[in-house]
Amino acid sequence: MCFRQSTTFPALLLVGMLSVACSGPPGGGAESSTVATSSTSSGLGPTAVELPPVLVSYACEGTTTLLSAMFYNDRRPAELVLTWGQQTARLRQQPMGSGIRYVGDGVEYDEHQGRVDVDFKGTQLSCRANQP
Repeated sequence: MCFRQSTTFPALLLVGMLSVACSGPPGGGAESSTVATSSTSSGLGPTAVELPPVLVSYACEGTTTLLSAMFYNDRRPAELVLTWGQQTARLRQQPMGSGIRYVGDGVEYDEHQGRVDVDFKGTQLSCRANQP
């Protein structure tokens, strides 16, 4: 019987090393998330990648109330938790020709070329991200 050298073992070893390197801090705090991607052509099955949520704060015209957004880009569809003052809304990304759009809980968030327009339950806001 003839045996060929297997490429499966080295590939599995590489996936295992990447999983350990990308697993994040012990305990996996609430601020980390995992994304499962589709199977690879090598047939090894899904792989996991850590994508932490991204927090952005905005200054809006005509108000001193802070608008903040926590982007969860690892979810499908991507999600956004938007907070304005004491109000919070959970939105889901919607297809858009240009820019980014999230909708949900009576709130709309549209971003295009650095400008953010928000309809927060009837209140219209025009905002720009705060510089770090």
